[in-house]
Amino acid sequence: MIKIPLYTLYVIQKTLRVIKKNKALSFSRTGFTLIELLVVIAIIACFAAIVMVSLTQSKAKGRDAKRATDVQQIAQALALYHNIWQRYPCSVSGCADSEVVISGFDNLSVNLKNEKLISTVPPDPLNNETYKFWYWSVGPNYILRYCQETDSIKRLTQDCNNTISP
Repeated sequence: MIKIPLYTLYVIQKTLRVIKKNKALSFSRTGFTLIELLVVIAIIACFAAIVMVSLTQSKAKGRDAKRATDVQQIAQALALYHNIWQRYPCSVSGCADSEVVISGFDNLSVNLKNEKLISTVPPDPLNNETYKFWYWSVGPNYILRYCQETDSIKRLTQDCNNTISP
């Protein structure tokens, strides 16, 4: 029989206890703490907020580009009308100089539709209602005024004072 000194057995036993204790600690620490999870969720929420803000701005810029295109479409229809009749349509019956909202039922819309220059007045891209394009015939000229949500397009402002004329 092999005789192992008592002190050696004591050291081995103590070492085994330490190993067991360390293994128990390492197995209980396999998941994430609540704080770590909350930090990760907060970071993801910040990224999501940044993305949402940039998407909202992009959508507004897209609607503004659509509005500018719609105004150009009306301006082209007015140019074609001018080529046919050698004048621009009156904004109101009687051709008094006044500003009129282009609604689809106003004098300008009716004239452009009758000449088959536009099929309908372009709707507002935001709420699909008739957008407020204002038309004002001034003698041999006209002014189209319209609104923009942003100032993303050069030479246009974020208000209803954007104009186009021949």
